[in-house]
Amino acid sequence: MFSVIMPVYNGEKFVSTAVECVISQTFAEWELVIVNDGSKDNTLKVLEKYADNPKIKVITQPNGGVSAARNTAMKNARFDYFAFLDCDDFWFPNHLEILKKMIDRYPAAGTYSTLANIQLPNGDCITNASYFENRPDKTDDSIVYIENFIAEYDRDKMVKTYPSCSCISRAAAEKAGGFRTGCKIGEDLAFFLTAGVYYPTVLSRDITTIYERGNSTATKDVSFDPDWFFFEEVNDILNDREVSDETKQHLISVMQWFTMRRARHYAIDGRRRDAWKSFKEIGRNPSLAKDKLITFILLLMPTFLVKKIFMIRWRTQG
Repeated sequence: MFSVIMPVYNGEKFVSTAVECVISQTFAEWELVIVNDGSKDNTLKVLEKYADNPKIKVITQPNGGVSAARNTAMKNARFDYFAFLDCDDFWFPNHLEILKKMIDRYPAAGTYSTLANIQLPNGDCITNASYFENRPDKTDDSIVYIENFIAEYDRDKMVKTYPSCSCISRAAAEKAGGFRTGCKIGEDLAFFLTAGVYYPTVLSRDITTIYERGNSTATKDVSFDPDWFFFEEVNDILNDREVSDETKQHLISVMQWFTMRRARHYAIDGRRRDAWKSFKEIGRNPSLAKDKLITFILLLMPTFLVKKIFMIRWRTQG
């Protein structure tokens, strides 16, 4: 049923806890594919104690980044659903069981995701439940089916799918093209956005994961890569005749929002010329009027102050 995809780089402090939470799942039809991505610490030694477990496979490869590690794991997986778990995150025992119920209910969807308790760097804990609280229909159903994920993401950016909360069908993962290697940050966002163009998404309000944001090396200095490859590769989707015009229009709107974020992060990097260029590329979008004004003000501030504002926000928000 589930191939659990676990990339590990220098995870000796966390990986054992992550493996044990997979072993403790109430749903037992799983395999765990661990890719040791060139760890320089004692990760392999920690994993030796699972060598006799036939459900656990450990693959070692030269360091290539989290995307390469996840792609290798998926290529070596034998089941048709990939459930992701980073080695510093944690699943509650019912995580796979709830994902199984979601798949049984909506087998034609591509991505399935639960909620997480997010441990922030300042020690606070929040959940990513804002999406359910903001839904106009205020449904009491614990599971929400989203036919057009891009349209819903355009409406509410809080409809997030963290990797360690998520499961994707093999077909949807292949359609998304796997994870982009060489991407500093945002490889998971691009992966799930692309899958959401072609397949429905299912969300559960059940909290089944602990996401340790304080351990995330990718987001310690940035929360967004202004040179994100998806700005260019999204054109392939916009030119795809398989994608509806409605979805394309929502995708264009989403990319305007990302362009606004790009301008802000160019400002954080001190790349003022690039920041103003991106700001001009945002275009006319009434829904972004307030955010665009805030961005304009940020671009007028000195770089050190923009960085300070960003770090305060990063430590206190999910």
